Amino acid sequence: MLDLLKPPVLAIQEFYTLSGRAFLNIFRRPHYKDDTVLQMDVIGVGSLPIVILTGFFSGAVMALQMSRALSTYGASGKVGEITAITLVREMGPVLTALLVAGRNASRNLNLENDYLNISPRLGFAYMIAPKTVVRAGAGVFHGNIWMYNSEMVRYPGWTSSVSFVDPGLGRAQSFRLVNGFPVDQVPAVADPLALAAAASVQSPLSVAAPTYNPGDRIPYTFQWSLSVQRDVGFSTVLDIAYVANRGVKLPWSVPANNPLLQHAPDVVIRRIPAQQLRPWPSYTAFNAMFYRGMSDYHSLQAKATRRFSSGLSIDANYTFAKMLDTNIIIDGRVVEVSSTGFLTAVFIVPRFVLTELQFIADSADPTRRDRGRRGLEVLRQLQKNHRVEVRFHEDDVPGIKEVDGKLVQLAKMLSAEILTNDVNLQRIAELQKIAVLNLNDLARTLRPVLQPGERLTVKLVKEGREPDQAVAYLDDGSMIVVNRARHCLGREVELEITSVLQTAAGRMAFADLVHAPVAPAVLARDG
Repeated sequence: MLDLLKPPVLAIQEFYTLSGRAFLNIFRRPHYKDDTVLQMDVIGVGSLPIVILTGFFSGAVMALQMSRALSTYGASGKVGEITAITLVREMGPVLTALLVAGRNASRNLNLENDYLNISPRLGFAYMIAPKTVVRAGAGVFHGNIWMYNSEMVRYPGWTSSVSFVDPGLGRAQSFRLVNGFPVDQVPAVADPLALAAAASVQSPLSVAAPTYNPGDRIPYTFQWSLSVQRDVGFSTVLDIAYVANRGVKLPWSVPANNPLLQHAPDVVIRRIPAQQLRPWPSYTAFNAMFYRGMSDYHSLQAKATRRFSSGLSIDANYTFAKMLDTNIIIDGRVVEVSSTGFLTAVFIVPRFVLTELQFIADSADPTRRDRGRRGLEVLRQLQKNHRVEVRFHEDDVPGIKEVDGKLVQLAKMLSAEILTNDVNLQRIAELQKIAVLNLNDLARTLRPVLQPGERLTVKLVKEGREPDQAVAYLDDGSMIVVNRARHCLGREVELEITSVLQTAAGRMAFADLVHAPVAPAVLARDG
């Protein structure tokens, strides 16, 4: 009996203890008058519309039901008085408390609710023939803003924690979950803004959570499809469908406290610490989450379903996708190749690749930082390309720390190809029978073919390895070694290809001058 009474008694005790501490803290310094007035406006005044609306409909329903019941006894005139007393004196405080608590204690915290988040769904199916059915549907699907903010916002000064050490097997624990969390043992935060006030350029405050705008709308997606299903016999159904979606207000994480680009000379040349040049120098680097991204997806999908006896069925479908690694994103040539239409598959960017890209973009090394920002810009250009779809894969690969290892394992799980320019990643993936597309291989294949006897005009840029040799380069990087041409360095000459060699580093050609200019030494001797 005592065990049954103990939990509710402890709960009541904790409630009155918390209420007492909250009441006493009202009279303790520091006093946040402006914040108190703001919270009264947000919590109290902001809840009035929904409280009034709920009270109006509750009173209307109550008056309608009671008028029917009281009319039998000729007491319809008492409906207004009874409704007013019941709603205002009895139900009003309870409904108001529940609505205010529900509105301000939800997972949205201080996010502004968008009451127009209407998500309609519509679909239909029509049999145009005994074995053919046309189906179509469309809908709006809203996302959850917290799935992009790691479910919790941690800000220094506003959080407090206490650790409980396990005393060992067979010993009494510090507390039991059946009795509730020991919130009374968590130290109170005297001044949440103390850490922010004490922050400086020499000792900046590190913010562990992304910054967001409470007024941003929740991301949502339009989805629509049109399909034709046909029974082709042998208990087999063939389904061909056009499936598309459009994402609106998608999350876009942007470094918000990095030094601006015009301060690059100050950091690189004048050696001014980057912390001094941040927009908020008292804080370290942090990201701001903007819900302004967009995405488009259009696809033609085919599926065949074979039904057997005893409820067994087999589905066959195919997804053509390519997975991007960090190097190929920073490389940037994938944008030009995809814009030509040669790459039209779904580009999958794993979340851990995007995280690595953001880490590079926040690097203190200017070269790495520029590479990371170039990669983010390449992703933005790919999202604008209507020929391809960029899809971010949120799942991680547990048990593997290296990004290359995660890429290979995820490609195996999704039956996807890897698009890269990393030779080492290519070798690892090919050992595990995963298809790899190396953009460097494509570039080497598309280089102009040099044939012996071909003539062209180039500029000699440096000396060769052998005496009297000079070297020139084509636009694609191919090297041409020209014999007896060192005296022509820095000049454009006409040459004739004599031989072509294919090496592991690329293509190299040898050539002779067509019209060899007279060497300066010879001119001096003749003069």
